[in-house]
Amino acid sequence: MIYVMSDIHGNMRRFRSIMEQINLQPEDTLYVLGDVIDRFPYGIKILQELMAMPNVKMLLGNHEYMMLNAMDGHYVDIGLRISDLRDALPLWYDNDGWVTQQALLKLDPKEREAVFAYLRSLPLFYEVEMGDTVYRLIHAAPMELFEAHRWNHRSRTMFTVWYRWPLNEALKVDCTVIFGHTPTYYFAKAVDPMQIFHGEKRIGIDCGCGFPVNAPDYAIPHGRLACLRLDDMKEFYSEEFLDPDDTEYTDEQLEAFWDQFADIPMDPETERMEEDFLCFPMRTHREKIWHWFDERHSKGVYYLLYERNLKQFSDNRTQVASHERGSEDDGT
Repeated sequence: MIYVMSDIHGNMRRFRSIMEQINLQPEDTLYVLGDVIDRFPYGIKILQELMAMPNVKMLLGNHEYMMLNAMDGHYVDIGLRISDLRDALPLWYDNDGWVTQQALLKLDPKEREAVFAYLRSLPLFYEVEMGDTVYRLIHAAPMELFEAHRWNHRSRTMFTVWYRWPLNEALKVDCTVIFGHTPTYYFAKAVDPMQIFHGEKRIGIDCGCGFPVNAPDYAIPHGRLACLRLDDMKEFYSEEFLDPDDTEYTDEQLEAFWDQFADIPMDPETERMEEDFLCFPMRTHREKIWHWFDERHSKGVYYLLYERNLKQFSDNRTQVASHERGSEDDGT
């Protein structure tokens, strides 16, 4: 099977949701069309996971391009001016690169260089044949359009990873282009949450994974991570929790959520989450989450914090004692 996703933007929960759904096998191939990093805090961690997977093929996105220009002294895009390099770090910060820089600087020098070397090696497109159909996989824009826009883009690389390709600009090539970078909201404003866009000879798959988890309804559609399986064109979307106050959950569902909440990293000083959880964005205070559970679980948050663990411990001891008695009765 061949899968394509794009614009993960450091959102570990959404990435995990997709990976659990597609259940990638060694004989499968996953194409990631760039922008693994920035916006959310786990871009470097996700990138390192992808680097270690032999069946993953990645493209350079504009956010990786910004990071290389800002942080990697060995990366050279010969079309850039000195002023571009001088402004590289502020530009990256303006696009939420600071959260990635924090993670990057925690790596030791060898790990950091491995990340840079991997990104320097990334191509700008792939072509995949599926039967009679040829798919061109890109991050933002087809390279064939560069000459018409070179006045505003000083290199082919800059153009290919940055240009927002409008629907009214045709491309005369005998293939179907699959691209990320531009959220599908731009092509279908009434669709909420965002979904994969199918146009004439083009498919957009950036469904706003980098968008805020609790975006107000009046501002933008809700984002999520999308993945497309080319073999049968099946679409996968990260599981989202968009209406927490209008949804009724059973105690069993809430206890499953509680177990997931236990794995969410917390800042020990502020007691705020370091990644999003369900409908709550990162940096939400721990007590707000406790209050949410307390209002919904029939036995309250005290049961989840204390009594449930004691009950599980007691049940486990009972099972062990029962097993030991059974062994004695069998003479083993």
